[in-house]
Amino acid sequence: MTQQSQILPAKKEFTPQKIEKLIAVFSPMPLIKYPYFVSLGRRNRKREIYYEETTRDGTKVKWTVKSRDYLPGEMEFKVWCWILHNISEAHKPLPPDFYIPYTLTKIAKYWNLPTEGKTISLIARAVNNLRNTDIHHWICKPGGKPQDLGYSLLADRVGKEEGASEEILNKNAIFLGPVLIRLLNTSPIKPSALEQIKFLADNNLTAARMYELLGWKFYIARTNNCGIISFMYSDLVKRIGLKREKYESVAKDQFIKAHMYLKKRNIITSNIKWQKYENDWKIAYKPAENLIIEISEWTRKKKNKGFTAQIECSDPEIDYALEEIETYLGEGEQKVFLNLVKKIFKNKKNGFEVVLRAISEVKAEESSKKIENPAAYLTTILKKYAVL
Repeated sequence: MTQQSQILPAKKEFTPQKIEKLIAVFSPMPLIKYPYFVSLGRRNRKREIYYEETTRDGTKVKWTVKSRDYLPGEMEFKVWCWILHNISEAHKPLPPDFYIPYTLTKIAKYWNLPTEGKTISLIARAVNNLRNTDIHHWICKPGGKPQDLGYSLLADRVGKEEGASEEILNKNAIFLGPVLIRLLNTSPIKPSALEQIKFLADNNLTAARMYELLGWKFYIARTNNCGIISFMYSDLVKRIGLKREKYESVAKDQFIKAHMYLKKRNIITSNIKWQKYENDWKIAYKPAENLIIEISEWTRKKKNKGFTAQIECSDPEIDYALEEIETYLGEGEQKVFLNLVKKIFKNKKNGFEVVLRAISEVKAEESSKKIENPAAYLTTILKKYAVL
């Protein structure tokens, strides 16, 4: 048995019935990769969330979401899914003045929710919260000038107030923000299966967010001939907007419901592995049939040029290894070690463990005061492991 056959999931038969159900909705990559919709109880609601990373090519990213009232949650995510469904059916590219006619009752019916009383008020509040929540996205590529984007998903809404029983189709409208329109027209976007995202959004926001992240990471894994999706726990909770827990049992409890729904929808298998790394864990998922079929279909359509979405690619294992190096040596070291780490991952099945072992060796030598330049010594150790 070859190495590739051991790690790649078995090929699935893509039946016409299953492919027919794959109706795609498209979301900008930043909303997939970074926290925006946060599952928090009423007592723990926050108005701001922050995420920062340095990608494997040395690009620095700072992402901040601020809301006037509270961070978008379950109802905002449902309104957003309804908006995405409408966007996905619209002619591309979207015009600068693109808008979506709506009524609150129409959105409620889309989700099989009551069309009166408290539910209508919650939907109206969610629409306004999407308008009043600002995103600050700062990006700086190596050697380049920083780009600073500030925007909201929705620009304005117009129309008269609607009663619980009214069916106004064209007198209320949601206008998308101009930056959002530009992202949807020109930047990488990720497809999700409408059937999956609707089910998960209706049951568990954490599961819905994990589904989006799993799809992104699985696309990357497939391009690297790997059938396993892995996250560092500390990074996963930051991307979803959950609290980082200290103990493994409590950390696992955070994902019990999400994992249950993801397994129920045949997105991941029951083979979830947690592996301890100092004060963190690496969580490994094996994709199940529905996610395999979905990503294969998106890839096929992209190759046939019948699919306009681009999916942003990077190797998450290499990203995590470079983050460990930067944590030890300091900011700005990722770019220096990128090619060396990539070589290790190419030659070693356990590249991440090799990098951690090298860092541990350097730490030991540094503590005994046998070396003066930890970065140079780490380079020497990694070069040795790259050729062994």
